[in-house]
Amino acid sequence: SCSHGNESSWRFEVTYFSVKVKTSKQTGVTKVKAYCSASAKQYGMDIDAKNNMVGMLANFDSNGTLSIVDEMRYKNSKEYFYQKFSSSAEEPNKNSHCFVCIVAPMNGGSADMSHITYSISDKCKYDVTDADFESQIENLMNNSS
Repeated sequence: SCSHGNESSWRFEVTYFSVKVKTSKQTGVTKVKAYCSASAKQYGMDIDAKNNMVGMLANFDSNGTLSIVDEMRYKNSKEYFYQKFSSSAEEPNKNSHCFVCIVAPMNGGSADMSHITYSISDKCKYDVTDADFESQIENLMNNSS
């Protein structure tokens, strides 16, 4: 792929994204575990993810609205970002979720959301496209700044 300016020095992508979602019939509590790996190269060299990237877990609800669930922690020994949480809210639950792993480069100590890479879970329960994600993440960023 041919790109110009700053872009050409950076190449990164989500290489693995796995989400497990379990909802207890007894308690109604949903447990989510997410693992996400990204590879990044700058000028062809591997970039250290822990210090140069931030991982975020996002989710589309059943209305098709995207929200950021939480920042993901980086597990050095395994070289992936992960997040686990429990929720007794109505969504997400095992029949109603669509998680997205978002990875952004760090720029001066904060996430540079203009150069993200992402992966929509292959277990997504809705028909969500890249275009859906990209228009909504733009809205989220515009509203947060």
